[in-house]
Parts: sequence; structure tokens; C-alpha cells
Amino acid sequence: MKFSLQTLWIMLIGLCFISCNKSDIDRNKLLKSGSFFLESIFDYNQTRTEGIMYVSAFTGSDSDVTVYGLGANLYGDTADWSTPKNGGTLTLGNKQINTDSTQNYAYYYSAYHSNDPSLASNFGNTISFDISGNSTAGIPNISGSIYSPDLIFMTQPTGSLLDISSDFDIDWNSDAANPNNIFIIIEYLGSASQRQDPSLPGSNFYLIYETADDGSHTVNSLDLADFPVDGITQIHIVRGNTAIEEDASGEHKYEFLTYSKYRAEFIITE
Repeated sequence: MKFSLQTLWIMLIGLCFISCNKSDIDRNKLLKSGSFFLESIFDYNQTRTEGIMYVSAFTGSDSDVTVYGLGANLYGDTADWSTPKNGGTLTLGNKQINTDSTQNYAYYYSAYHSNDPSLASNFGNTISFDISGNSTAGIPNISGSIYSPDLIFMTQPTGSLLDISSDFDIDWNSDAANPNNIFIIIEYLGSASQRQDPSLPGSNFYLIYETADDGSHTVNSLDLADFPVDGITQIHIVRGNTAIEEDASGEHKYEFLTYSKYRAEFIITE
């Protein structure tokens, strides 16, 4: 499944972006104000569904541990997403989980379950998903499968300093089987920067690129003209896939999402 930037801004969980603050940007490079939310780039489909299931992974340059998570919010309704419902047993990849009535019937297999290395097999493979269903809640049985792209890791730049005086490369492990582009986000952290130097801007802003999953992207130094020297910035790289599956009647649709993210933090230099 290919997705484009035209559908990028449909929010996964109701998060909103603030409008772009430059008018002369191209379609694959957006400078935006505010804080970056990972979830906001992962609703590629414009179809309104009755719930969402996800498998995720996160790795930071400051840790050797990959944090895995999987879960779902099932509503049985396209309009009312106020309270999740019990949809029966949920199978995501290699794990089977049930709702937690103490958490408003949301599904979680430990949002921070870093001690289960078996979850790594949910990436770089085609994985299945299944909702057993609950007719009382209006949630049918739905099953399907999706290719879950390989875990993503950034190999360049390294260290703690990011020299923006000239163009630089961002490199990662590519996945030839990934049907989609990847996203690179370069985010300036206002509050963290001001703690180091009160004279620096206090508001967050970021650049976002959509690019082919070929393992390397060159950042034009002019793109970072608004990033102040000595400020703190983070580079996020994100890879994922998504699908919408219908039940047997074709009346009910649910979205399945899989993604991994790598993040590294730098001090800006010239």
C-alpha cells in the first residue's frame, strides 16, 4: 500500500497540527510549529473506521533497549469514539490479549514491555491480526494480515553534535520489502534548549520529510536556517504500514497499524 502526503495529516487519535508557518515549502518538506506527535503521521487512510489496532516499537540512541507495545481501541461505531468496548479476544502478531475493564476496555500488552524479545518477530514479517468479536458490543469478528516493516535504526549522524553549516546525510537500515516511504522529523526542543541557554527560542518547531526507504537522505543545510546554534534538536525516523479490514458483511471496518521509530538527540553547531 502506498500512501502520500495528501493523507498524512488525518489524525490517528484526534491530535491536531498547527498550520505551516512558511508558504514557500515543497510537498515533501514541511516546517511546522508546535510539538511533534508520532501518532499524527500514521493515519494514512481517509476511511473512517470503528477502531484501531497497533503494533509498535521505539528505540532511542541513549538506550540499547527497544521498547515494544501493542494494543487496540475498539468502538463498534464510526462516530462515537468516546469509550472503547470489549471486542472479545484480540490477536496481534504473536500475542493474544484481552481487554482491561479497569482501563475502559482498552487493549494493552504492556505499552512498555521491553522485556519480551519475542515481540521483535512482529517486524520484518507478514503478521496477522484477529478480533474474535462481541455481538453485544456491536463488534464483529475481523481478521487479516499485513507486512510489518523491519525495525528501523539510524546509523548516521552519530555523536552528540549536529553540524548544520553544510548539508548532511541521515542514514538508516533500509527495508526493500517496505511498500511505503519513511518519515524523517527534525525537531527543535524549545524548553530543553532554554534550560541550557535562556536566550534561545522557547517554542518547539520541526521539519518533516517523506522519502524513499533507500537507507539515506541528504538534508539541505538551508532547511535548518531557523534552528539556532546551541539549541537542542531530535531526529526521529519512522517506518510503518497500515491496512483497513472489513468484516464478512462489509459493513464494519477496522484499521491495523504497525510502525517502528528511532530517535537521537543532538546539540546544534555550525
